[in-house]
Amino acid sequence: MTLDHYQYFIYALDINKSRIASAWHCPDEESSQRVFAIVDQRMEEELGEVWYGFDFDFGIAVTEEGEDSHNELEYIAPPRHKNERWLKRFACKHNDFVLATIKTEQFLRTKKKRPPYMQFMYFVKLALEGKPLPTITEQKNSPKPEKTRKQRYKKYEFIVGAYIDQLKKSVLEGDISSAEIANLSYKEIAKAIAKTDGYSEMQIESIEYGVRHTEAWNNRKETFQKVFDTLALRERRTKNMPYQDVQ
Repeated sequence: MTLDHYQYFIYALDINKSRIASAWHCPDEESSQRVFAIVDQRMEEELGEVWYGFDFDFGIAVTEEGEDSHNELEYIAPPRHKNERWLKRFACKHNDFVLATIKTEQFLRTKKKRPPYMQFMYFVKLALEGKPLPTITEQKNSPKPEKTRKQRYKKYEFIVGAYIDQLKKSVLEGDISSAEIANLSYKEIAKAIAKTDGYSEMQIESIEYGVRHTEAWNNRKETFQKVFDTLALRERRTKNMPYQDVQ
């Protein structure tokens, strides 16, 4: 029997939800066993001898490619009644491992905070790539990913944009004069935001800093220029329009 159509996965089984929570594809049996042993020891050093608990089970699965293939995984969990055994079985398919691998790759690519079963898979990924696993000290002291300016002030972007849009509308409808927006300051917007959302006076300074770093504020001149051009065009048309009696 050839093994060309078989694949190896290191997996995490969510016992409570009865599903493959995460998985990582391994090139062969030897590498899967070697990596599993390394990562299992690393997790034990960090979280203790029984780090896996009874919520998840971790192991190596060899599964045949194809929709018709199936696996039966064994795991240990406390019996729910006296007639139930500690050793249990879970039936799954090859595609369950494939989908779990795709989700795991996406999770590790987009999220920095990882639950233990995902941290396990992160170490598996590093080990398969031949990279050293970070020590406990290195992991604790690793700096948090720095947010970009756009991420830091994202919460103000929509608010400031909406406020400026409202000013534009008010000017075009004649509720306020164009002079009132020509000299608009970021402090005025900050005060309006603080008043609307119930911020205290102590927080206004941080709001002001946030307002100044939004794209909506930095693009205000171009935005208001369009309003001024519209008003000028409207005034020119009004002056040139001949008088007509309304019937």
